[in-house]
Amino acid sequence: MTTSEFEKFESMRQAGASVADVYRAAIKDGVREIEMYRLLRGVFGLSLLDAKKAIAEARGTKQPDLADLDSTLKQMEEESDGEHE
Repeated sequence: MTTSEFEKFESMRQAGASVADVYRAAIKDGVREIEMYRLLRGVFGLSLLDAKKAIAEARGTKQPDLADLDSTLKQMEEESDGEHE
C-alpha cells in the first residue's frame, strides 16, 4: 500500500473511527494481512505489538504472544525482501 492509499483510512481515523472500524473497512477493501499491520501502524501510530493486539481484538481472537509477534516480523521481512527483487 502506498501513502496515498492510506488517505481513506486516515480520513476515517480523523472522523473518529476506531482501529477496529478501520480494520473492518480495510478487510472489505481487500487489504492483505501484512499490509494491514503497515496500515494500522501508519494511521494510528501503533507499535507492531499494539497493531497485532488491535487486529486480534477486532477479530475476536486471543491476544498475541511474543511468538506470534516474531512470526509476523519474519513474514513482513520475507514480503519486503520479495518486493525488492
